[in-house]
Amino acid sequence: MSNCRHSERLTGGCGKKVAAQGIGWISLKLTREHAQGLGVPMNRSFLRSYLSSSPLLETARRPFPSPSLAAGFTLSPMTMLRPLAAFLAAFVFFINSASAAPAITTQPVSQTVLAGTGVSFSVAATGTGTLTYQWQKDGFALTGATTTTYSITATTLSQSGNYAVVVTDTSGSTTSSAAILTVNPDPTITTQPASRVVIGGATVHFSVVASGTGTLTYQWKKNGAEIAGATAVNYSVFNASASDAADYTVVVTNTVGSDTSAVVTTATSNIATLVVNPLPVIATQPASVFVDAGGSATFSVGATGTGSLSYQWQKESANIAGATAASLTIGSAQAGNAGSYRVIVTDSIGSTTSSTVSLMVGSASALPVADGFAVAATGGGSATPITVTTAADFRTQAESTAPAVIRVSGTLNLGATKVAVKSNKTIQGVDANATLIGNLEMASGVNSVIICGLNITNPNAGGDGISVVGATNVYITHCTFFDCADGLIDITAGADNVTVSWCEFYYTAAQTTHRYAMTVGAATGETKALRVTLHHNRWFDGVDQSMPVTTWGRVHMYNNSLELTTTTANTAATKVQTSAQLLSERNQYIGLRDPLVKSDTGLIRAINNLYTNTTLSTGATAEAGTDTVFTPTYSYEMHSTDAMTVLQSAAGNTAGAASTSPTTASVTAASTATTLTAGNAFTLSATPTGFTASEATAYQWRLNNVAIPGGDKSTFVVNSAVTGHSGIYTVLVLKPSGGVVSTPVTITVNAAETPTAPAVTTDDGGGSPSAWFLGALAFVCGARAITRRRTS
Repeated sequence: MSNCRHSERLTGGCGKKVAAQGIGWISLKLTREHAQGLGVPMNRSFLRSYLSSSPLLETARRPFPSPSLAAGFTLSPMTMLRPLAAFLAAFVFFINSASAAPAITTQPVSQTVLAGTGVSFSVAATGTGTLTYQWQKDGFALTGATTTTYSITATTLSQSGNYAVVVTDTSGSTTSSAAILTVNPDPTITTQPASRVVIGGATVHFSVVASGTGTLTYQWKKNGAEIAGATAVNYSVFNASASDAADYTVVVTNTVGSDTSAVVTTATSNIATLVVNPLPVIATQPASVFVDAGGSATFSVGATGTGSLSYQWQKESANIAGATAASLTIGSAQAGNAGSYRVIVTDSIGSTTSSTVSLMVGSASALPVADGFAVAATGGGSATPITVTTAADFRTQAESTAPAVIRVSGTLNLGATKVAVKSNKTIQGVDANATLIGNLEMASGVNSVIICGLNITNPNAGGDGISVVGATNVYITHCTFFDCADGLIDITAGADNVTVSWCEFYYTAAQTTHRYAMTVGAATGETKALRVTLHHNRWFDGVDQSMPVTTWGRVHMYNNSLELTTTTANTAATKVQTSAQLLSERNQYIGLRDPLVKSDTGLIRAINNLYTNTTLSTGATAEAGTDTVFTPTYSYEMHSTDAMTVLQSAAGNTAGAASTSPTTASVTAASTATTLTAGNAFTLSATPTGFTASEATAYQWRLNNVAIPGGDKSTFVVNSAVTGHSGIYTVLVLKPSGGVVSTPVTITVNAAETPTAPAVTTDDGGGSPSAWFLGALAFVCGARAITRRRTS
């Protein structure tokens, strides 16, 4: 065998020399690859240290004769075997003791799941040779759990615990850290919803009681379909009907885990069946009726139910004796029969009450009577009233060329196409619910239209409520206008003799832009005056501007209430523009910006208006209201300015055609002469209608809308008229409830002619003036003296 130096490193290729207490050398072949495969650091210092501490080598440490190391020495076999065996035992012990146990590189992770869901634990490890695995729960081995992964398909509550794995190789075993499995129970329904049997109209409550981990959520279902919004622990059905009869369940859900790895489980309740025994169903409701006094009125109802049906008609909620059939007829209706009617229908289950309808009893004289500039409007006159309940019927009647009195029942949606109303029409609501959705247009050539007792709105793009486009003699009263996409009322294209009275104008949150109330005269294109009366109207919620705005108008406004009832400031209220004139009397402006303004050639005469908390926009100036404007051609009654609360109860559609307003009085003014020559006398007098002269508390005569100083008597006398007395005279007659302005009287005073003296002849250059000449001269002097005096 070859020799190696004692100091050589023990490397492959050379026999590894191991000293046995310096007694001798035994050469043992050990390759480097074998040592490195076992992970042993094969160097002399490690071996010496290891061998010196190994008890298994004690026998090898006993000395034996040290022979010469020269070639040819001999040892007996036993002498050689004893130290060799000891060394081999020590070396094997060294190799086994120096090898590392398995190393776990990925530990199993704790998890929380809901019962019934799956879970898996896994481990990753390195070690010597083939690795084996044994999973444990709470320290006890799990049968068959011998791979890197341990899975449970459907967890139960009993499987909660600590899970670990023992990894083993040829060098030993390593136990992983414990992974905690938490199994939460499914939601449990402890109180099921109960089935119910109810009669129609009842309120039904379903409820459930459930327990579970975390926050529970609920979803109620009707016949297996989710009910939108029904996500509370309770679910209620209000006013139960046949369509509500069904099977109801609730799904209770809880969620465990993070947003990215949530685990959801549910519990579905038992079926709760709702049985609704229906009350009688009214398929055809009674309709409101409008008849003339002495006419026949019939109400009828159509209903179905369980078993036999019985009926009981009521007036003003009180039973009508003997009115127990499906219809009720009043043979000769009188004013005392007017009122509200309904019927109670009863079957074996219960009772259903119909909608309440109205009976209106009137006559031709009870139809709306026009006033103001539209005083000549007569509408459909004495035409037989026709009640319409559909938009198609309404359109047919309104667009007919024949005179008609049209009574609107219910809400009629006219669509986006305007209704072209023709001449000689009275359109009125049956009651306060009568509503038209759309646009009524009265075009050029249309004459004599009365619209009364309606709610009017038009949400269609660019839609007005009413458009008076060139028509004449149009009277609109007791209507409620709201939420039109353009204007509530437009009066344009030379329309003339229009009155709007006792109406309401407002906007709600449904209309957020273009909240304009009324336009009188288009901004361009008008060529003649548009005479319009506006009285006893209320402009309030949400109206931003055009209360009204006028171009070319001759607008008479009195007793209107214009109020800002929202926190958002308006843009402008009443605005008078090019070629327009406004006579504004006893109107009240509350909280508005720019209540009364004019521009360009607009003119305003304002008398006794009331302004409360109004403001002016930047650059605007307060309107003095002292311009000379037109004088109305009619008599009219005004309430006192501070008594405008009457509008809050009387304005708008309060009862359809039966909407009422306070009775009005009038005064007729007259003169002993209307056209006269300067120097002559005239006397003005006033005759009241609707009240007596004794009720008058004061008088104030006016000339061209301006109070005449000293004109405070029942008559006004001018003993010697001058041209300055020419003009339009009216008188305001005051009474406790307000005042009445008379019809106007126009006085024309022509200047006196100056007589021309005849030619004078003389004889022989002499002679005296004739008696005629002297008389004429005296007359002229007297006339001049008279013209210098003004008597009023």
